[in-house]
Amino acid sequence: MGLDDAISQARRQQELQDESKRQEETQQQRDQEKLGRLLAEAAQRLLPHRSETFHRMRLSPTGTFVGQDRRRYQQVSGHWCWVIKEMTKNPTPWNHPVMLLVLEGTTPHAVRAELNLRSGKAGQYVSSLPLTPVGPGDYSNRGFTALFFGEWIGELEKDLAAAIVRYERGT
Repeated sequence: MGLDDAISQARRQQELQDESKRQEETQQQRDQEKLGRLLAEAAQRLLPHRSETFHRMRLSPTGTFVGQDRRRYQQVSGHWCWVIKEMTKNPTPWNHPVMLLVLEGTTPHAVRAELNLRSGKAGQYVSSLPLTPVGPGDYSNRGFTALFFGEWIGELEKDLAAAIVRYERGT
């Protein structure tokens, strides 16, 4: 094989990689659009059931909230929220990961929240840790993410449907 053949083969491989990357970006864009529509619809259906709130906290020497570590915290923001699902079967009051639908203004977000502070009030979720957007890693199966199979948004949709029914029934 001569240099010209090797160059042609390298070009074909690069074109295949470029095409694969374009397809992946297009799929991710479609997923984000579908996710936005899905979350907006879920938020509309859940709005009549606004009984829960999520509070972001930060360390503050003058804060009125005292955490397990005896340090003081101050509320940074508060939003309506709904629990999509519990992320662990054995939560503790100081380590309670949940998937939430959080409404910031009119924009809904599906997030993973590590609830590391106790609020002491039912229907109040409190954390000083950063929120993580829900993504394919939250729906993994045997080491392969659902993104690989293009199904994670469908799994999120099932969880949202179950949450909507749970809130409608008041359970």
